[in-house]
Order: sequence, then C-alpha cells, then structure tokens
Amino acid sequence: MGNISSETAIAGLLKALEHSNSDVRGYAAFALGKIGSETAIGGLLKALEDSDEYVRRSAAFALGKIGSETAIGGLLKALEDSDEYVRMYAAKALGNIGSETAITGLLKALEDSDEDVLWNAAEALGKIGTETTIAGLLKALEDSNKDVREYAAYALGNISSETAIAGLLKALEHSNSDVRGYAAFALGKIGSETAIGGLLKALEDSDEYVRRNAAFALGNIGSETAIQELLKALEDSDDWSVRRNAAFALAEIGTETAIPELLKALEDSNKDVRIKAAEALGKIGSETAITGLLKALKDSNSIVRIKAAKALGNIGSETVIPGLLKALEDSDRYVRRDAAQALGKISSETAIAGLLKALKDSYFSVRWKAVEALGKIGSETAIPGLLKALEDSNSILRWKAAEALGNIGSETAIPGLLKALEHSNSNVRVYAAVALGKIGTEAAMTELIKCLKNPDFVTLNNGDTLFQARKALDTIQNKLKYYHPLSQPMNQQVYISYNWQEDSNEMANQLVQAFDAKGIEIIRDKTHTSYKDSIKNFMRQIGRGKCVVAVISDRYLKSENCMFELVEIARNGDFYKRIFPIILPDARIYKDFERIDYLKYWEDEKAKLQAKYKQIDLAKTNSILETVNLYDEIRGNIDNLTNILKDMNTLNIDLHRQSEFAAMIEAVETKLAEDGQKLSNQSPVKSESKYTIHAKNVQIIEKGDGQIQDSSS
Repeated sequence: MGNISSETAIAGLLKALEHSNSDVRGYAAFALGKIGSETAIGGLLKALEDSDEYVRRSAAFALGKIGSETAIGGLLKALEDSDEYVRMYAAKALGNIGSETAITGLLKALEDSDEDVLWNAAEALGKIGTETTIAGLLKALEDSNKDVREYAAYALGNISSETAIAGLLKALEHSNSDVRGYAAFALGKIGSETAIGGLLKALEDSDEYVRRNAAFALGNIGSETAIQELLKALEDSDDWSVRRNAAFALAEIGTETAIPELLKALEDSNKDVRIKAAEALGKIGSETAITGLLKALKDSNSIVRIKAAKALGNIGSETVIPGLLKALEDSDRYVRRDAAQALGKISSETAIAGLLKALKDSYFSVRWKAVEALGKIGSETAIPGLLKALEDSNSILRWKAAEALGNIGSETAIPGLLKALEHSNSNVRVYAAVALGKIGTEAAMTELIKCLKNPDFVTLNNGDTLFQARKALDTIQNKLKYYHPLSQPMNQQVYISYNWQEDSNEMANQLVQAFDAKGIEIIRDKTHTSYKDSIKNFMRQIGRGKCVVAVISDRYLKSENCMFELVEIARNGDFYKRIFPIILPDARIYKDFERIDYLKYWEDEKAKLQAKYKQIDLAKTNSILETVNLYDEIRGNIDNLTNILKDMNTLNIDLHRQSEFAAMIEAVETKLAEDGQKLSNQSPVKSESKYTIHAKNVQIIEKGDGQIQDSSS
C-alpha cells in the first residue's frame, strides 16, 4: 500500500495500526511513512508506544519521513525507549524535522550507550545548527564522557557557522587535551581559513593528539599559509601520527616546497609516515621525487611499495619504467597490480614485454591491470597476448581483453573477437561486439553483418549482445559516413513503450513472452540498456522504431518519460501505422471530458514547473527549460494522440490474453513484412552529406552473397 502513495489508503492503514498481529501494525506504520501525510501523525504517535519494538521502530521512521513538528513531543519521549533502534530512528526523525525544540533531548541523547544513537543524535544537532545548538555542543565538548565529546565535535564540524568557529577556537585553549583535540578535528571539518591561526598554534601543543588533529585539520583547509609549520611538524620526534598527518596535509595543499622534507619522510622509521609521504609525493606529481620513490619501491613494507608505484604512475615519466617493470616481479601481488596500472598510465611501448609477461601472473588483479595497461598503450605488438587473454579462466579478464583489443583498433584482432562473440559469458560477447565497433573498419563491418544475418547468432544472443552488435555496426557506418542496408532480423524491429507500474509491467512481460514465442524479440529498456547508457537516447530510439507496442495506462499518460516516447513516435511520422496500442482500463481516453482531464493535468504540471523555474538562477537551468518545453509539447499533442488511440480497434485486454495477442502479433508481422519488402527493393542510396566515403570517393554496395565491394571496381 505504501507504493500507492495516496491518501485513500490512509484510513485502511490507520486501522491496520490496531491489528492484533504486530507485523501488520509494523508494515502499516512503514507504509504510512512512505505516503508521508500529516493525517497519519496521531495514529503513528500512538504506535510509538506499541508493546512491540518493531512497530515502534517503524512509527519513529515514518514520523521522520512526514517531518512535522507535531510529532516532536512523542519523538523526544522515544529517545528514552528501551530499544536502541527506536532511539536511533527517533534521533534521525528529529534531525529531519529540524526544530530547536528538540535540542535539549538530542544533547541528552549524546550520552546514550549505543553508538548508532550517538551518531544520529550528533547528525541531527548538526542539521539543526542554530546558535542554541552550538552553545549546547560546545558545552558537551567538556563532558566527562569521551564519546560525548567526540560526537559533539562531529556535530560542530557539520555546522559551518562563524559562531561555532569562535567557540571551537576558544576550545583549542581548554585545559583538557581531549577537548582541544576534538576542537581541532571539528575546525578541520568546517574547513574555514578563519581557523588557521589557532590551528597553527595547536601544532605546537604539548599533547600529540592535539598536534595530530591540528595537522589533519590544516590539510582539510588546504591553505599554503600553513606550509612552514607543517614542514616542522614533519620532523615531530615525539609522535609518528603527527608526522603522518603533516604529510597528509602537505599532500592536500600540493606544494613542491614540501618535496625535500617529504623525501626525508620516505625514510622515516614509522611505516605509516612513509606511506603518507609516498602518497603526498604522488599527489604533488613532480619528477624531483622520482629517485626517492624508486628507492621506496624496495621498501620492506609492501604498502609503502604500493604507494610508491602509484605515485610513480601519477608522475608519468618514462624514466621510472625500469623500476616499475622490476616491481612487476614483486613478492606482493598488490605491488605487482599497481605497478601494472602505473605502466598503463605512462603508456610507453617500452613496457609491453613486461606487461605481456604479467598476463601470466597467478593473480587475477595483476592480469587485469596488465590487460588494461596494454589497451591504453595501444600497440599491435600486444595483440597476440591479448587474444590469448580472451581465453583466460576469469570471465572479467576475458571481457577486459576484448575491451583492450577494441582500444588498439587493429583488424588483426577481428578473428579472435568474432570467436569471442560465441563465448558462453554474455559480458565477453558484449565487449567483443563493442570492440569490433571501435575497430571501425570495413572488414569489421563485413563480419558484423554476417553475424547479424546469421539466424543461429540471433537466436543465441537475444539480449544485450545483439543490441551491442547492432550498435557497433551503426557506429562503423556513422564513422565511414554511409549506410549499408541490412535485412535486420525480425526480432530487432519491435519496441515496447510502457510505464513501470505493476499492471503495465506485467502486461509488458506477457507481451514479450508472446512475441518471443513467435520468434519476434521486443526491444525493451530493462533488457536492452546497459549500466550508464543514456535513457533519453533509448527513448528516442523507441520513437524511431518501425513498430512500437504501447501499453497505455493512466500512469503512462501522466508520466514525463512515457509521454516523451509517445511524442517522439508521433514526431517520426506514420504514427497510426507504427503504433500498436493496448489500452488498460484505467486509461480514460474514450470520452472527451476524460481526455480534457489529461490536458488539464499537463497544463498544471507545466504551470508548477514554470513557477519554480522563475525562482532560480536562469543561467543554470537549461535542462529545466527543456522539461518546461517538453511539458508544453505534451500538452499540445495529448488531445490529438489520445483521440487517434481511442479510434483504433485495439480489442480489450481479456481478448488479447485469451488469444495470446494473436491479432496484434499478426498486425506487427504484416507491418514488418511490408517494410522488409520495401527494403529489399531498395538499392543503397548515395548521399553527399552522410553516405559517401569522401576519402575514397566511392559508394559501398552489397553483392548478392552479402559481401562488400567497391562500386568503382
């Protein structure tokens, strides 16, 4: 019910809060929180006193989601609940509400025995962030309990207020060293240059904990004003952690002035200081540090060697290659891994032999970074080794090898990549297809066309591999500036447009299954888009589809993304011929006054967005303006589009299901057959702007056997 997000569900859920089963009461409280209506507050406050801790937890969580000050009294009481999770959710809820009324109770909660309660109380106080909060937290900095002092400092660090800074600077002079140390930590979190003077003084504190936190804080602030004092702190003889944090701070500031002292720190007796010094030199990135870092590659501590390898990679000089090649034989696998990665950053062909040897390393992570490095270097010398890596026992390495071969872009790799298109692992097949697209030559295109015309290949790869193979072919055609007509497999012609709500999603699943049984694949967002793919581009692709099955529901007609797809279908022409709709019962399009409701809905949505749009910096709102324009386009088209849909004889849902969508499938097959006939009767069309290979001044045409030939021959 929580997914309904409608006030109509509230009455039933409030009643469920009194159910005899505690699970029902708990789920009801949680659902009321998702809906977020203040109407539920009374019932949820009562649920905060339920005998079952799960119900009380859900009630506290829900009241935090609603965020009304009416709930503060009950939530403050819940801060003293016997269950630590109830106390934690109550603290979190009070932070969401953000009222000063909660400060006293939250300050008291800083004394709680449970760390999660402490953390959430501190976060809540940081969110409230008023003068009263600051005063209370500064007082809490002096509490006898160490945990209270720590979380008070954490909370003060989240309040970027000048009042907090003044109080914390004063606390830097407190008689208790813990208070001084926590104050330094909080000032570092705030990150204001106002605190530098006090923190520089704290670098000379008699207590190492204070000096350590002061150094760390100065690193977070990142001002060059602190460099000289931090260089002195690098020589702190009393405490290694001060030297370590001074190295960290100098790395954050990133000044070459620090290099001589950091090189000395590379020989510190403490490994943590050496580690931070190597990190710092890598961040600064100066070649002056190379000699010291090459020496650090032989350090007795493996983490120092790892940081040295990374630092040398960041510096990026070819002079470090011999040292890194030697590090590829280090006893520690992580040193070998980071040495391979560093060689990839430098990208010199001098490293190829060593990296090819690393492809045989017993540890996967070393082989992985070696493959990536060879791909970055991009030399054809690496191809035999990478082709062998396509058969590695680890599937991730196999697709990384395919990716690397694509980066090199040589036709020599095509046979191996074609073999990888038949691999049992789908990721290997996908990256092999992508790699062929990157190679981008006529030879790669020819082989891709063969694959896409092969019924066995199409049947085996009915998901992302087929999509990526088609995409790779499109990439090559765009690169070569011509279009080679391809009799596409029938199951690459049909798209589906639907809303993700339960009924529509279920209908989409049934349609995909029914079409698949007839050998027609439906191209769908959930199966044909990969991680980080552009959703907007895929929706435009739907709009250009030859056949688009559309599951029209009330939510569909009120969804920005769905309506974008519908408008795109119309924009690309032949709307009536290309769309194959199923109208769900809740889509109210059959009466004029009902269609007016949708028109009014989009008018209201546009008005709301425009009202907000006028309140913000217009220079930073290009994407929002695009949305306003989209809403305007939807509003201008929805009446006409729904009118066309209502006039189609679309059959009702029961008839479709009983016949397993036979009428729709037949209509789609007819449309595909017509398009296929038109395509087979066409010759490739030369186009001066898009389809001509200017470098050769020839047109590419297809012979009867599907091979590519040059028309000038």
